Amino acid sequence: ADKHTVFGRAERVRKDELFAEGSPMESGAFAVGKLSLGYRYDFAKWRRSVWGVGGLASVYGLPAALRPAYGRAPVSFMLFLRAKLV
Repeated sequence: ADKHTVFGRAERVRKDELFAEGSPMESGAFAVGKLSLGYRYDFAKWRRSVWGVGGLASVYGLPAALRPAYGRAPVSFMLFLRAKLV
């Protein structure tokens, strides 16, 4: 059981750095939501370290004003390798 980890995070923040300098929307601040869910599996112990692999997927909630630039339902994901010193 200690080899498997499921984790998540939810956040809602105001972002004002979403557009490049000189863009007509540069000075706006927008409320952006993000919901992430991930999983990690620790597969090996070696000397004073524990090694694991995992993945994380996120979905975003955006105001309508951002949809032309970011799409209707943006998502992101990552895969990772972790080394934990013990």
